[in-house]
Amino acid sequence: GSFIGSVTEGNVGDAPVTASGTLSISDVDGDDNPTFANTTETGTYGSLELVNGNWTYTLDQSAVQNLDAGDEVTDTVTLTASDNTQQDIVITITGTDDLPEVTGSFTGSVTEGNVGDAPATATGTLAISDVDDGDNPTFANTTETGTYGSIELVDGDWTYTLDQDSVQDLDAGDQVTDTITLSASDGTQQAIVITITGSEDTPEVTGSFIGSVTEGNVGDAPVTASGTLSISDVDGDDNPTFANTTETGTYGSLELVNGSWIYTLDQSAVQDLDGGDQVTDTITLTASDNTQQDIVITITGTDDAPEVSGEFVGSVTEGDEGDAVTATGTIALSDVDGDDNPTFADVTQAGTYGSLELVGENWTYTLNQGSVQDLDAGDQVTDTITLTASDNTQQDIVITITGTDDLPEVTGNFTGSVTEGNEDDAPVTATG
Repeated sequence: GSFIGSVTEGNVGDAPVTASGTLSISDVDGDDNPTFANTTETGTYGSLELVNGNWTYTLDQSAVQNLDAGDEVTDTVTLTASDNTQQDIVITITGTDDLPEVTGSFTGSVTEGNVGDAPATATGTLAISDVDDGDNPTFANTTETGTYGSIELVDGDWTYTLDQDSVQDLDAGDQVTDTITLSASDGTQQAIVITITGSEDTPEVTGSFIGSVTEGNVGDAPVTASGTLSISDVDGDDNPTFANTTETGTYGSLELVNGSWIYTLDQSAVQDLDGGDQVTDTITLTASDNTQQDIVITITGTDDAPEVSGEFVGSVTEGDEGDAVTATGTIALSDVDGDDNPTFADVTQAGTYGSLELVGENWTYTLNQGSVQDLDAGDQVTDTITLTASDNTQQDIVITITGTDDLPEVTGNFTGSVTEGNEDDAPVTATG
């Protein structure tokens, strides 16, 4: 028969690797008929099955995985016949270079955030082994850069860190993969595959979002504050805009045209502010993707001049001493500033040609006839009397006095007396 065979190492799980041959026995002695019974015998690296003189050796792959390429071992299986005759079947086994086995976790996932966020990472482990004797491959510590981030391997532990800058254009739900290949000392390569999921990035609004104006008076030239406004979104398909619009606030209105805004103060809405008072007007602009941006205007009050109303002029005509001549009118004071409530107190005030009495909001000017008797007919003089309010606001009351033609005054002795005498007497007279 055939007593030798050969097999080559494969991998555990491969199809059976076998060697085969035949075996028979004879004896020339007339009565001897030895036989090899059917049997299965276990060797060192496999087993041999004998059936009707045909043997098959099947290699146990798990027993020879430590053989390097070209290594040879033999497996000798001894078969014994019925008369105790023995025959060795010798199988030569040749080793191959087994593929190293890499174990660990080779995938990970991260989610896009914003630039400047805390690092977004995925982690795992990586190990390599080789059943071939003498082979001890390793993955050295390293840092490798991928498309969207980098992976650091330290003592078999890997950490992938996402580069947020490189994925800001991903929309919510978009996915990309970053594959980084690590190489062991024997050239074995292992890919680490990271799945990156996009998120909805917050759009960025740039420009100037604050302004300031100062209260003036109703009817003044427009008081304005201005600035710019723009919006961008790093997500690939998002292009939000701020449409041209005019928005009304509490104290004014804001007009946005092609990214430039102008706030115009409504003076009538802020006249009650005192000097130095401040209020803010916040107007919210909304972009096409519903991003909102507040424009905040600070309005500073001024001390508004109080408003004096009423009649501030009058006229009288000179009469004779003892005549009562008056002029009358009203006077009132208001201040739009919220906390200011000035008043004119009741008072009697002397002028040049008379006096003015204020009671409540009613004034009466009384002419002093003695002071204007020297006026000729048609002569005019004015008497100006200044009233001062509690906040020092002053208002002149101006009285025009018109002279008249006074009757001349005749003075002296307008009577006398004489006594009758005779015709030839000295003249009889009276004098004055």
